[in-house]
Amino acid sequence: MKILVILCFASFVVAEPFIRKCGNGSSDLDAINYWRQIVSQKANVTNMYELKYNVNLENEIRKMKSCDDVAHGLNFRVNGTDAKTARAAVYKVIRKWEHRYVTEWMDNAEFFHPTQTFYALCYLNEVCKFEYTDQNNRRYTYQASVVEIFGQKSTFHESDFLYGEPTSNCENGVVTTNCTTINTCGLCKGPEVPPRIPFIEISDSVASSVNAISILPIIFMVNIVNVY
Repeated sequence: MKILVILCFASFVVAEPFIRKCGNGSSDLDAINYWRQIVSQKANVTNMYELKYNVNLENEIRKMKSCDDVAHGLNFRVNGTDAKTARAAVYKVIRKWEHRYVTEWMDNAEFFHPTQTFYALCYLNEVCKFEYTDQNNRRYTYQASVVEIFGQKSTFHESDFLYGEPTSNCENGVVTTNCTTINTCGLCKGPEVPPRIPFIEISDSVASSVNAISILPIIFMVNIVNVY
C-alpha cells in the first residue's frame, strides 16, 4: 500500500471591515466651530459651546458593524440620522436671518446642538443609505460613507437653545485665548477631553483589504492500494 499526499488549496473571501479609518477631522471641526460661532452671534444664542475632537467617541463608531447600526446612542447623536426634531429646532434658529448656507445647515442639523462639546468621525468601507423626515414631514433618502457623531447629549430639541446676549450662559466662561482654532474664540468653553480609552474589539477580527483572498492548504491523505 502506498500513501499519496495531495496538497489542495481552498480559498475564501474575507469580508472587509465596516470602518475604514477614523481621523481627527481638524478641517471639518474648524468649519463646524466657525458655523456655530456665526449662529451664536446672528441668532443671539447664549449657550453655544466649542466642539473638541474626542477620540473616545471614535470607540462608539467602531462598535458599529453595519449601516443598520448607525444610530443615536446613549451619549451621542449621529449627524443626518433621525433628524426630524433636530432639523425643526435648527430651522427655527437660522430662519431669524437669511444666510446662503441655510440649506446646507439644515442637512447637517447636528452641527448646531448648542450644548454638545465633543466630536468624532470615521470613514466607512461602504456607502450607507439613510432616510429621514424633515420638519415638513417630507421623506428624504441620502447616502453617506462617513459617520460624524456629537456628544455627550442624546436628544435635540428647540428648548436646547437659550437666547439673549451671545455667550452669556456659558457655565465655564468664554473661549478668548488658547483657542483650539481661531474659530472657537467667542464660543462657550467646553470640558477637557478625557484621557484616551483603548478600544477593545469584541467581534470578529478585522480583515485587511477589500475582498482579500486567503489561501489555506488542505492536505488529503489518500490510500493507494496496489492490486497485484
